[in-house]
Amino acid sequence: MAATASEPPDAPKGSPEADGPPLSTTPTGRVRSLQYRDAAGASHGAGRRRPSMTRMGNILLVVMKAIMCGEICATLKNGMWDDPAVARAGFLFKEFERLAVEFQYRQKYISHFLTWRCAYLMCGICIAIINLILTFKTYDDHMVRYRGFLEQIPDVVPREYFDKMMAALAAYELFLWVLNFVSLCGVVVGACFAFPISAMTTTRRSMLVLRCAWLGNFILPFAVILVFPIRTMVDWSKVMFSACEQAVSYTFDMPGSTLRLRLRRMESSPELASMAQGLIGLPGDIPGWCEEQGPFWHERFFSATIQCLWLSEDECMHADVCSEAVGCLRDCVGFLMNQAENGTATQQKSAQQALDRYHTTLLDCVDEGAPSVNGSLLDVVAELEDPQDPMQVWEFATKVQRIAVQQSAAAVATASAQTEYVVGMLIAMVVGTTLIASAISILGGLAEALINVKAMFPGSQAPGWVIILTTLEALPLYAAFLGMLNQMLGDQWMSLACVFSIALLSVGAFTGRRMLSLKTGDAEREKLYRRVWGEYALRTILATLVVLKLFLWVVDNDRYGLSDYVRSHLLTQDVLTSIILGYYSRKIVTAVCGTDVVLGAFVQSELWQAGTIYGCPANEHVICINEVRRLISCDSAPMEVDPARASLA
Repeated sequence: MAATASEPPDAPKGSPEADGPPLSTTPTGRVRSLQYRDAAGASHGAGRRRPSMTRMGNILLVVMKAIMCGEICATLKNGMWDDPAVARAGFLFKEFERLAVEFQYRQKYISHFLTWRCAYLMCGICIAIINLILTFKTYDDHMVRYRGFLEQIPDVVPREYFDKMMAALAAYELFLWVLNFVSLCGVVVGACFAFPISAMTTTRRSMLVLRCAWLGNFILPFAVILVFPIRTMVDWSKVMFSACEQAVSYTFDMPGSTLRLRLRRMESSPELASMAQGLIGLPGDIPGWCEEQGPFWHERFFSATIQCLWLSEDECMHADVCSEAVGCLRDCVGFLMNQAENGTATQQKSAQQALDRYHTTLLDCVDEGAPSVNGSLLDVVAELEDPQDPMQVWEFATKVQRIAVQQSAAAVATASAQTEYVVGMLIAMVVGTTLIASAISILGGLAEALINVKAMFPGSQAPGWVIILTTLEALPLYAAFLGMLNQMLGDQWMSLACVFSIALLSVGAFTGRRMLSLKTGDAEREKLYRRVWGEYALRTILATLVVLKLFLWVVDNDRYGLSDYVRSHLLTQDVLTSIILGYYSRKIVTAVCGTDVVLGAFVQSELWQAGTIYGCPANEHVICINEVRRLISCDSAPMEVDPARASLA
């Protein structure tokens, strides 16, 4: 048969072509087959083709992805969904189960507890890493963030007075980030000791490392805020002096004002020297006078000096010698002094009598106090009947000027109060984003720790009683604090927020009470889970209502425009995400550390009772307790439990 394009040409028998493709030898001596091409260019090789390495790699990658996805889901289920009594998903549980058999643990809860602990720590580490990435900001980033804070400060206060405070806030934020990073490193070390490779012998070491990391991350932020108030970085005396200087200068420089001239005359008058003691240097050195008077400048200038000068000026204007004199309208006291020196005998006598009454009125006013000027600009306009009468025009202009001065005095006092209010509230908001998350994580983490112990030992009433007692012990303190806050700042929204807050804080006692009736067994444990989830739903509803009422309170009581700044700069999407992630990362570490502590205390208590009170033979409950003690103390060999001789050693 003729050769085709797909077949090699015929070759003599025994030739290399007839026997198959040519062979070649590798450097190691192994023989490999070579491909050849026929006349048509078709490629031929010997034997069956091997699968492509790329295809095998893809198959292996898919298998690894499936395994990793399954293990990730199992880790999330063990840590975020299950508890120490039922965590048994994935390779992690199988490894701990094998080690429990190898180390001769007879109870299944040992492998469940170790699986939950390791998986929960890994979940917390992942959340903490995400939180650190989202919250990383440089010093300049923090300073830019707080620039919006300066917009809330009144214009009468220079902005440079708050640079140190903003620098302190930025440094505090950086300190918190570094502290979270160091704490995360400690948690990672504790989690390494909790992995199957070493958990059976290093569980106690893992507990100690986690406690140190948790204590440092919780205590230090509170210690800094309690010991060092950041608002002291603002020189409040300079803020007060600046407000004083601007208010006094504004009063002196008002059109038609003669207050500066009259104060200079008081300093040079023998009769008024005693009154001028507190005003010496005021007309020429306003900053020096403000610094000398300190916090009493507002009362001495607006309530005493200005009011008495106005009252004595009115007495001067109603003197007989000024009734027809237009010169009195410009400077009444100066006109009387000129008449007393250069006028006729009658004018001198009348002018001197008017000056005496002026001095007497001024001195009596200083001793007894003067009534304040009341009224509004609309009332003043209504009183001007004859615009052609010089006296009415003068009285109209004088009253307008005095009311403007009084309004500026009130505005200055409000500006000072507003500055302190804004500074205090904004610092509290910045600091509270971290401290509140830490404080709430304590409540949630310790409650979860008690529930975990209850899940491992459903028949024990101790966790339920602890939840009830700790909740009711702190509830009156919370109620007293919220009651005072409601009386100081409250309205209908604040009152509802306080009521819902108390209800939220008291839910734990209700849950603890329902735990007391549970007994030992898986069926009773399922009852516990249903009741705990009911508590979570109730807590979510109450917390949502509290946040809603507080939001409505802020909107209704925003006197200084703080809500806009809080929404745009403080409670942004990134900040809220950071608060939530920070809460969960701290809550996880708190729950693990709390479970370790509560479980250790519970085991010691039960062993003490089994050894000194009951004297009953060893049973499943006592064996389980002893094995947990063995795990915590890292004993390598099992113990035969005799409850009559059990001890804490």
